[in-house]
Amino acid sequence: MTQRIRQLVRGNQRFQLSNGLFNADPAPGQRKTLQIHTRGYGGQPHVIEFAEGSWIDAARLTGTRAGQWNQGGRRNDTGYGNDDGDGRVNVQRAFYGDGYRQVDVTARLRSQVRDGRLQVSVDNHLAGIDPAPGARKSLTVEFTLGNGPVLQTTAQEGQWLRLP
Repeated sequence: MTQRIRQLVRGNQRFQLSNGLFNADPAPGQRKTLQIHTRGYGGQPHVIEFAEGSWIDAARLTGTRAGQWNQGGRRNDTGYGNDDGDGRVNVQRAFYGDGYRQVDVTARLRSQVRDGRLQVSVDNHLAGIDPAPGARKSLTVEFTLGNGPVLQTTAQEGQWLRLP
């Protein structure tokens, strides 16, 4: 899969995540995600996660215009690149839940940004309720750094989310 994704990213193509994209279904009947591992702001490892069925605009992924992807799927340089602003985190949208039962936590995350950075524990306290009792939950955040492109990341319940 890595080679196919690299090919699409290098070509700055827009594509939808589907089983047909890879000519196989690795887990029939289950929801799947694609994780793209990059180097974030300051060289920190960063994972951008996309749900099955999502559309990905490769031209908006960091570093794709220059084709700066190495064999590990990570950028060859540090930072998010393409950040035309001050590098401050701007939360565009954020949802916490199990994908079917979720809560919009955009305002809560925006209020947690300090000095242009976001650091939160991913748990039910973030939402103020348990949107999906008994289910494994995650936090999905769409954000920008300064005036850069919209990025997306996902953190699982029990983890910390740190941006950038």
